[in-house]
Amino acid sequence: MSNSRIQLSLKDRLFLSNQYRILEAICPDEAFNFKRLRTIVENGYELHYDALNSMISESRLTVEDCQEIMDILDMYRSLKFCFDKLKDKEGVSEEDIRFQGFDANEETNRFFYTRFLVLQERRWQEILEGRPGLELNSHRPIIELYQRMLAEWNKIGKRFDLSLQDIRQILAERIHPDNRK
Repeated sequence: MSNSRIQLSLKDRLFLSNQYRILEAICPDEAFNFKRLRTIVENGYELHYDALNSMISESRLTVEDCQEIMDILDMYRSLKFCFDKLKDKEGVSEEDIRFQGFDANEETNRFFYTRFLVLQERRWQEILEGRPGLELNSHRPIIELYQRMLAEWNKIGKRFDLSLQDIRQILAERIHPDNRK
């Protein structure tokens, strides 16, 4: 962030200084960082004001983006629930229906929102099964793949009564249309 956008009045600096002093006292593990931020504010080191934003994201997810992520998680819940009910699972594995996460570098907001939903809100807990260290990083951009799968899941419309063929149709969308035979 460009530090030229941050303007703090003396009153702003006083309030922030007090807040950082309180945070230093109640968060001993982060006290060093809060003391650094308090020092920047108290001394008016404008060049370093961008550090004050280190805990606040400038980017955001729209209501539609958040809903899309929740729909993707619902789709994966459906895939797992329906897969587990199947007697014949030919051609589909547990790994095929496992949610891969979002790329922490390229889809950062989606990655952190998913972590928020799963780890803090404690929703969609089944996607954590079999994940060492609660890994939710796909390590590659993946939203377009999920969007294709989601469109197919919505088209099928059965939600929690998917057949093996339905699951295969949804999973087939993992392959980009340009790469299909």
